Amino acid sequence: MNRLILLVCIIVLGSTIYSCKSDTTGSKSNNASKEYKAPTPAVKSLRDQAKAVYDFRMKNSEFSTAQILDSGVWEYKFTFADGAMSELGALAGKWIDFKDDNTYEYGLYDDIKGSGIYHYDPMTTIALIIDNDPSVKPQEFEMKLVMDALVMVGQKTYNDNGTQSKLDKREVRPTKG
Repeated sequence: MNRLILLVCIIVLGSTIYSCKSDTTGSKSNNASKEYKAPTPAVKSLRDQAKAVYDFRMKNSEFSTAQILDSGVWEYKFTFADGAMSELGALAGKWIDFKDDNTYEYGLYDDIKGSGIYHYDPMTTIALIIDNDPSVKPQEFEMKLVMDALVMVGQKTYNDNGTQSKLDKREVRPTKG
């Protein structure tokens, strides 16, 4: 209960502080020239809260990333979302690449579809993921790493608790053919 109260206080305080700063803090863009849709007010609010949490975690965490997460590329195999499991092969070529500088890219085969920032805490195994596209809501996942497989279990924080994905580690991005 105390952790919940502390988290709410941090989010409120962080949102207040963040709204006073310029939008350049904490954002790293690999696709600076890409044009994005305007966020809905609900998504903007979630993103402001997530950025405040991200800044707090980056400042106060002993760890921000883990070598096992950022070495190689993760290729999606299955996703359970909206009450249904993806079909076998439906996610072929879809990948996410976590970098050691707390940025990530994702895409389909050779096409980079987007990027953003993330924070991973190996003690809690929780990853906060914030897309560079302001119209995309933030996400938070528990990361279950087992050898060369990763299971991302959505958390309730940003209403991702109905989503789970299984990914396999690859040395390079998947290619067609």
